[in-house]
Amino acid sequence: MPLKNRKILPSGGYHFYEARTGWSPMPMLDFETTVSLIIEHRKANPRFAGQWATDRASVSDELDLSTCRQLASKGLAEDWCTEGGGFSFQAGPAPQQQWLGRKLRESAAAVRKLVAGIGVLTDWLGDGAEPVSPEVAELRAATCASGCPKNRPGSLGDFFTIEASELIRKQLEAKSDMNLSTKSDERLGVCSACLCPLKLKVWTPIEHVLKHTSDEVKKKLDERCWILK
Repeated sequence: MPLKNRKILPSGGYHFYEARTGWSPMPMLDFETTVSLIIEHRKANPRFAGQWATDRASVSDELDLSTCRQLASKGLAEDWCTEGGGFSFQAGPAPQQQWLGRKLRESAAAVRKLVAGIGVLTDWLGDGAEPVSPEVAELRAATCASGCPKNRPGSLGDFFTIEASELIRKQLEAKSDMNLSTKSDERLGVCSACLCPLKLKVWTPIEHVLKHTSDEVKKKLDERCWILK
């Protein structure tokens, strides 16, 4: 193991970045707690099962190596680490730094999608906020929930969007005296192509959706998507 002592918190704490989900644990926790959090996070994302380890020994080694690479990028590795176990003091940038440029580009694209989503809601609410019929919403929801690869659980970065949509949905229910829910709600998350919470979007009239769906986003939609019909 590269770390000289896993029981002593290194400068800046323990560092780990899970590229598949964009998640990192808090850096200032002790080693064993951090390992437990990584394992818990991975087990909570079964879609990646088989692509990562969940046994304690392997995850401990990953955290060890990731932390030493982070320390090496700051010129601090010799104080806390020893060479070996896949690590050298000349190690390249830590994984966090390698992915930073890509993450910034992804963030800019996400902002554009969120602005478009706000436009959809603004138009809809300003136009009387009349939802589509339950039959239409059910068909849309079933399409999204039936194996669409763009339908994914909301991540931490999506929480504010999801919570805002739930508030709007409840307001619409009160106004229209309808229960805006479908049989597929438990399987609806966020569309990764447009970043829209699907529980709300399936009730939105198509004219408002199309007005704010760019050609770029349309190309990213699944070919079975109801927006393209």
